[in-house]
This record gives sequence, structure tokens and C-alpha cells, in this order.
Amino acid sequence: TTFSDTDVKRAVLFGENSWKWRMETYTKNKSYQKFDEFLSKLIQYLSQNKKMDRIEVQYEPIVYANADILFKAQYFDANYVFDPNATLLLKIYNSKNELVKQQPLSLKNNTYISSVPGMEAGSYTFQLTSGTNEKKSGSFTVLDYSIEQQLLTSNMDGLTKLALNTKGKTYYKDQINNLLEEFKNSSLFPVTQKSTEKISSLIDWKWLLFLLVLLLSLEWFIRKYKGLI
Repeated sequence: TTFSDTDVKRAVLFGENSWKWRMETYTKNKSYQKFDEFLSKLIQYLSQNKKMDRIEVQYEPIVYANADILFKAQYFDANYVFDPNATLLLKIYNSKNELVKQQPLSLKNNTYISSVPGMEAGSYTFQLTSGTNEKKSGSFTVLDYSIEQQLLTSNMDGLTKLALNTKGKTYYKDQINNLLEEFKNSSLFPVTQKSTEKISSLIDWKWLLFLLVLLLSLEWFIRKYKGLI
């Protein structure tokens, strides 16, 4: 049996003449493989100084909103031997600690896998649990996806091809004057002039009519006063 005392791993073998066990294994199975594998795993467990987790998980900590999130996990038994019969469950929580996703992991090529479809932008935490109450936690961030931000350089080949296919031309930033000249000479952009004429009756301008009558009356009064009339 094996057990650990703080950071020290220990094993106790109840029996003697272990070489006879090996011979018995060969008699029953025509091979030493099972006994040798058992002894090898026991030695591997005792010689492992680094503390290992029963659940190891791999994932991308930062993903875009349009991408699937892939979780890959390994589950080990008490002797830190990979266990292909485990039941692993993935739970994902949002920033408010609300459960938003829950799904099992499936075994493929000795790796437990779960693919989560694209999620909304935000910060999330997750918890991976097994049927033996082993847990593994982590966090990841989903970023907004913008195709414009992904294209940091212009697609000159595509733009040039588009111009040729549409009977257009390609101009660079140092050819602005050529572009303006093209606009001036192009029949596609004819010079046009527009004007708007609005006719209003004088009677509609009451204040102007009143002022005109006042000026005529004032002129008549002055001329009358000076005896010019």
C-alpha cells in the first residue's frame, strides 16, 4: 500500500520473496509484464518529488469571441497513473459567478477533451471536477472580435485586382494630385451649376411696404413745408 506523510511518499509491502510473485505472474500469464509494470509504477510514484495534481488541464487563457475554447485534461489515480475511466465535468462561470456552461469531457487518444462554442466577450472562471471530488480551477478572457483589427495591413493585391476588374485605377498617397486631375477630366463627374430663384409679392413684405409709404409721405411733407409743391 502507498500513502503520503506531508511531502514524503511512502510504500509498505506486506509480504516476502517478491521474486516468487514475479515467477507466479509468468506462470499465469506467460509474461512478466504485469508484475514489472506494477513495480515500475510503484517506483515512479515514490521517486516523484514534485507534487502533482490529480487533474492537469490545458487551455488558452485569452480567446476571441468567435473562436471555440478547447479544454484538454489528464486525470491520474491515487498512484498518479493515467485513468481512462474517469468522469470529468466542466463548469464555466461568468464575472458574476453565475453558471453559464456545463458539459462533460470525452476521452480521445488518452486525453479528455471538451470544446466550448464561441462565448460572449468577458471574463470567466471554470472548474473541472471528477467523480472522486478532485477539482481543478482556472480563468480565461474572451475578447471582442473585430475583423478590421485583425487586418493590420492593406491588401494591395486584392485592391489592385478589384480596380482592374471594375475598369478603375490604383493611386497611392503620393499621387493625390493625379487623382484630382482624373476627377476634373473624367466624364463621370461633369461640372454642374445649380441656382434657386424665389419670387415673392411686395405686398407680402408688409414692413417694407410701410417703410416705403412712410418715406414718400415724409418727402411730400418736406417739399410742402419748403413751398416746393
